[in-house]
Formats: sequence, C-alpha cells, structure tokens
Amino acid sequence: MKEKKRLNHHIHNGLLGSNEDDIQHFSWSSYHAQEQRVKDKHKDTSALMPLFNEKSNTHSMIKHSMDLVKTTMQYLNKNQTPVMCFDQPLYTICKTIQWNWPEIYGEDKFVILMGLLHIEQSFLRILGQVLEGSGWVDLLANSNIITEGSAESVTKVTHILRARRMHQISAATLYSLLIDAHENEETDKTLHDWIDEKSKSSPMFKYWFMVLNLQILLLTFVRSVRSADFVIFKQSLKNMIPWYFLFSHYHYSRWLSVHIKDLEELQHKAPDVYEQFRLGKFLVQKSTRSFSALGVDHAHESGAIGLT
Repeated sequence: MKEKKRLNHHIHNGLLGSNEDDIQHFSWSSYHAQEQRVKDKHKDTSALMPLFNEKSNTHSMIKHSMDLVKTTMQYLNKNQTPVMCFDQPLYTICKTIQWNWPEIYGEDKFVILMGLLHIEQSFLRILGQVLEGSGWVDLLANSNIITEGSAESVTKVTHILRARRMHQISAATLYSLLIDAHENEETDKTLHDWIDEKSKSSPMFKYWFMVLNLQILLLTFVRSVRSADFVIFKQSLKNMIPWYFLFSHYHYSRWLSVHIKDLEELQHKAPDVYEQFRLGKFLVQKSTRSFSALGVDHAHESGAIGLT
C-alpha cells in the first residue's frame, strides 16, 4: 500500500513538472521494474503436456490429471511435492477430492493453487459493481483515453488488461486530486486526519476514497504477482476476501477462503514447497525482465484452460 502511494506521489509530482525528465517512468509496470532492479532473473521452463479431449469438470478427470502430474513429478524431481493450479470451478472439485481421499491426494501430497488471473478478473468485476452508476464510465469516455464502447466493457471485464489499465489511471488521478484538495484547503490537519474528517462529513468523498482504496488493493495484488512476493500476495488475498462476501460472489468467497487457509498451513503441510514459494516460485517467470512474473494459469492461458 505504501509503495502504491509512493508511485502516486511520483506521478503527482511529475504532473507538476514541465520537462520530460519529470514524467519519465509514468508507466505502472516500468516504475515497479525500476524499483525492483533485480538482475539476472531466472527464466522458467514452461511446456504443455498432452491435452485432454474429455471434459475436465468431473472428479474422474481431475483425479486422472493428479495421477499424471504425480507420476511426471516423480520422474522429473522425485522429492518434490506436486503443485497444480486450477480455475475456480475445477479448484472446487480438486479440493473435494483431497478431502475425500486424503491418503492419496491429501493436502500434504498435493499443493493446489487457484488461478491468479481469474482471481484478478473476479475482483475487477467487484470494482465494476462498486462503480456502477457513478459516472466513472462516462468520465473515461469523455477523457478520450478510451472509446465509449470500450469504456462500457471495462466494468464488465471483457478485457482484463484494459480494465486494469483504466483502474491504474483512475487511481493515479484520484490520488492526485486528493493531494491537491488537501493542499488547497490549507489546513493544519495531517492528511490522515483530514481524510477521516472529510469521510464523516461528505458521503461523496467517502465513496471515492473507498474506490481509490479498492483500486490500490487490486494493484497491490497484481504487484505481488508480477514481483513474485509471496508475503504481499497472501496479505492481498486476505484484504480482498471481505469484498467477495459483501458483493455476494458466492463461489470465490467460499473457495478463496479455503485457498487462503491452504496457503497459511503450507509451511506445516508442505515445507519444501513453502520455502520455494517464499523465493517467488509460486509463479512463472517467462522472461528475464523484472516485474514480469505471471500466474501459472496466465502463463498457459493461450494453450490450456482449466488446470495447469
């Protein structure tokens, strides 16, 4: 959260400048890549196993896939606990298998992850619900940074990258306006106290400050993925989960809670995997560039959907 606000300070101060040096690295990704400055990042090997012709949303197919992954893992790295990643519907099936056959597929035998790309997409939909009827879509269209038709698709999240981009711009704009309003009021109150006072006296201010915090939460989650930070990743999920309950996203509120529980218990149930996850290896690094890690489901999205 603090780093996101530092980025917004960077943008806010840059907007006040008049030369190109003041506005370099405005891109959210380039800013964090500059901040990360990790050299010689290891590029992961990524490959697809033969694809199933049958439907994957059955217990028999999920069990079969788990058997195949376990056999393959014993051949490639005998001492490693298999790690699998599923979209939410298949994650549900996989967890029921683990709970019903713990001796073979238990949580100490397999580590199961929920697809991170689809977690982001689901939270973007929550943001769309929050912003519905607020005039935010009209502001995007009138600003000429996106067409009117594309602006409507942002709240429906038909294009994840576009939706994320709009929330990046929106968060930077809201934060810049927040700082300007605080400075123009010439108050002796600290920013934190001033925000508390304004939130109590103005429902409109409270609403847009909530939107800003939700957008920062989304981008913090994305940052934890791109930078492969397991600690921030877990904390981001914990901060996101109440909003799934609030907006009645039943499947994600139920099963993301299970996923968070699994991550918290990972140190005891699969310590070998936990140590690797702490090093950032719960993601796929498809290039040597900084700030470019991807969720396992995202890395294979162009070739395989469902389980990876």
